Amino acid sequence: MTLKPSEFPEFFRAIHGVTPFPWQSRLAAAVLEGDWPETISLPTASGKTAVLDIAVFALACQAAGGTVPRTMPRRIVLVVDRRIVVDESYRRALRIRDALLQAKGGVLKEAAAALLSLGGESPLDAAQLRGGLYRENRWARTPTQPTLLCSTVDQVGSRLLHRGYGLSSGMWPIHAGLFGNDCLIVLDEAHCSEPFRQTLEWIAKYRARAERPISTPFRVVTMTATPRGHGAAAFGLNEADYAQPDLAARLAAKKLACLEVCDGKDEKFAQAVEGHLKQLARPGTTTLVVVNRVGTARAIRERLRKSKGAEAVLFTGRSRPLDRDHLLERWRDRLLAGRDRRAAAGQVPLVAVATQCVEVGADFDADALITECCSFDALRQRLGRLDRLGQVGETPVVILIREKQVGKPDAPEDDPIYGDTLSRTWHWLSAKRGKAAAIDLGVVALDGAPGKPSLLPADPAARVAEVAPLAALSADAPVMFPAYCDLWVQTGPEPAVSPEPAVSPEPAIFLHGPRRGEPEVRLVWRADLGDSPETWADTVSLCPPVAAESLPLPIGLARQWLTGLLDGDSGGDLESALSDSGTEDRRRQPEALGHFRPALRWLGPEGSAPALVSGDIRPGDTLVVPARYGGCDPEGWNPNASETMDMADDARWVARQPAVLRLHAALPLPASLSQWAEFQAEEWPDDWLEQLRPDLQAAVSDERVGPVCALLLKAGDRVEGHPYPDGKGLVLSCPLRPQADGAILDFTDEDNTSARAASAVTLRDHLADVAERARTFLAAAGLPQQLAGDVALAARLHDVGKADPRFQAWMAGGDPVRARRRGLLAKSARMPVSRAAMIQARQRAGYPEGGRHELLSVRLAESAPDLLAQAHDRDLVLHLIESHHGQGRPFAPVVDDVRPPGVFVSASVVGADLRHAGPTCLERLDSGVADRFWTLVRRYGWWGLSYLESCLRLADHRASE
Repeated sequence: MTLKPSEFPEFFRAIHGVTPFPWQSRLAAAVLEGDWPETISLPTASGKTAVLDIAVFALACQAAGGTVPRTMPRRIVLVVDRRIVVDESYRRALRIRDALLQAKGGVLKEAAAALLSLGGESPLDAAQLRGGLYRENRWARTPTQPTLLCSTVDQVGSRLLHRGYGLSSGMWPIHAGLFGNDCLIVLDEAHCSEPFRQTLEWIAKYRARAERPISTPFRVVTMTATPRGHGAAAFGLNEADYAQPDLAARLAAKKLACLEVCDGKDEKFAQAVEGHLKQLARPGTTTLVVVNRVGTARAIRERLRKSKGAEAVLFTGRSRPLDRDHLLERWRDRLLAGRDRRAAAGQVPLVAVATQCVEVGADFDADALITECCSFDALRQRLGRLDRLGQVGETPVVILIREKQVGKPDAPEDDPIYGDTLSRTWHWLSAKRGKAAAIDLGVVALDGAPGKPSLLPADPAARVAEVAPLAALSADAPVMFPAYCDLWVQTGPEPAVSPEPAVSPEPAIFLHGPRRGEPEVRLVWRADLGDSPETWADTVSLCPPVAAESLPLPIGLARQWLTGLLDGDSGGDLESALSDSGTEDRRRQPEALGHFRPALRWLGPEGSAPALVSGDIRPGDTLVVPARYGGCDPEGWNPNASETMDMADDARWVARQPAVLRLHAALPLPASLSQWAEFQAEEWPDDWLEQLRPDLQAAVSDERVGPVCALLLKAGDRVEGHPYPDGKGLVLSCPLRPQADGAILDFTDEDNTSARAASAVTLRDHLADVAERARTFLAAAGLPQQLAGDVALAARLHDVGKADPRFQAWMAGGDPVRARRRGLLAKSARMPVSRAAMIQARQRAGYPEGGRHELLSVRLAESAPDLLAQAHDRDLVLHLIESHHGQGRPFAPVVDDVRPPGVFVSASVVGADLRHAGPTCLERLDSGVADRFWTLVRRYGWWGLSYLESCLRLADHRASE
């Protein structure tokens, strides 16, 4: 393969249909000649997301040229410190991915072939990581897959620190291993995320702190329009960029701002906004209103709802992705850059009311802007959503400040979100405006251009000194001591894991600084939850939540809402906003002042439990609540909403999840299926599926459930039915997905549902398959053959503990006779789906509650010393076996299994006879499990050991699909 650095412009044109800006080609050449710059300093609307194209092209060039060692990482992660309403970077990632997947020839075909040679399942994958949910990690399919990821500081940072928000503790090592190895992290608007940048520096340093560090590329690049002056000189624009016509139009566009002081109350503030809209919102135009608090945005939206003459729509980061998608689809032609303004001529004016969520990643292109005063860097981002492509040339801006926030130049007022930078920015703007009616805040007016003056000093050092007091407060992160890494790396099982800050440092302060960045939870509303919280886990396990139906909310706000103590919402829409409760002691119980409404902490069928007091809720939790609680409307978080729509069906369809149809009285159903909502388990007929098929056929034309009914009919006898745990109703499921052929199931190793498959898989075949995949992963990653051999040996032995006859009976639905007849299996189609059925089958089989087959696998492996003698690192092999479901970090779980049967695995399965009788006793402190773990952490490093574990576990995942 031949792919030359000089072909980047052709690569770029083939994807986007336009020639790259000069800076984009210049940066691509610089990266391929040497390495990434530490900092990229570019104004908004200059095409910064092209760093994704550059990173992919650079990786393809190195793959094509066989560069050893490879310095360009496989995983390319664009990180922002915002709750985003629409992510242009993710849309760009999808365009790049699709162009490579569909390449027919030329440079794109060469690049696709080069990327595919890196060992992934496709040339490039793309994913948007907004929150961890059980079984929603399909981007993390293999460690060798080139991937573009778009995410947030909270999601990436918590994963790097082995505390992935929203993930079970068992999945933390996989994500830490993937983000801490073979990864390029591009931190956008880094001036807003200084604590995370500092933490990334510590991680980069500590990755090499090991006896045998894992050698994979890891890079951190910061991008900002407001550089802080740390580190090496920043990469930026030059004269060629200012001379490029399209880019020059964006940079030179005038944005004339008027300044106005108004009353501080939300009602009066909304009134002032409405007054300016009467002047700015003309037919065919789009006016963007950006404010600092979610409550203010909602108040303005409600006021505009009552007025006539304009359409209004609300955007906040506190909304469900599916709701946002519906809003954006409706208003796309009036909001997004590249729209045809002439097509909107004469239409009713559109007013988009938003929070900070539009400051980064939102490709909005407004004709006028009304903004609440904020820090200087945030203001620049908001201005970037105005005349984004320079098509208008001159646009109006109104900057409003509340009277109580003005303060004095030498005594600025303090704001809960922006500190004193809001007041300082106001006085700076006022001073620069002088006696003029307006001040131009366009890019060239602020920064200058060759031969043109600017509001900011031309000297870089002087510019940094002038802007620094105006930029958003960014407290330093604490020093990241190695002892903290030792605490975080202990991920399972509980109680080794403790979210209490007194035991394990709270990640939020390392991501956003002290008293900033309150952790979030995600809320999911379901209409089919009964009155008893004890049945909720069983109900939800039949139709697991997906990200598209979840709403992010600060943990303190969620606790107050569930306790009935919420009085308005004065918070901002920043991950790094000032917080009094982000690291609050979870033992404080606000429900002492109110009645706590229970919620389900969803961690999969086996790990979920009701949260009955506010202290049960932890950072990153997915909380499933009854739709009757309210709290959300089609435009997002609204604590005054009395009822919230259940979006599970639509969300699962969009996410291409296996088909599930819930037949419940609380859900809208077509007439032919409504009778099944009254179905009771004790009435279950033998021919229930034959009775149901005509009713499914009659419902195929229904707009809401018709597509799912069609999939269920197509699945034939693979349809499974489960009664609702609370008495009435039926849940149907099958392995078929929307727009996907075959019966591919979601896979997780977080619980014993991993033993379920569409068809039976023998233990011998599964072990051989996993071993081969693991060896391939490590070889493709360029790791030493000795390491690859050890991981493959662990893979050959990892599941031998499933030979326990009780486990085999469990996989046969609790039937030991059936289990003996069919031989040793690793996966079974008869493993129950629902939580209740799994428990019943386990009890019939006699398998102990909490039993861990991987612990038995360790003891069986130890019974074959000649086999283990093949290992170059015996400790690593045994640890990978015991940790392949996230256990043994550092302790093995306690299992009450006093008299287990003897287990024998013949040489025909793994090449040696394996035997063990009696309890494993690996939970004992003197078992060697914990000692082995710490030996390996020192040997391979905190992120290195996690990476090796992820290679085996992901090989297991892929072989289990």
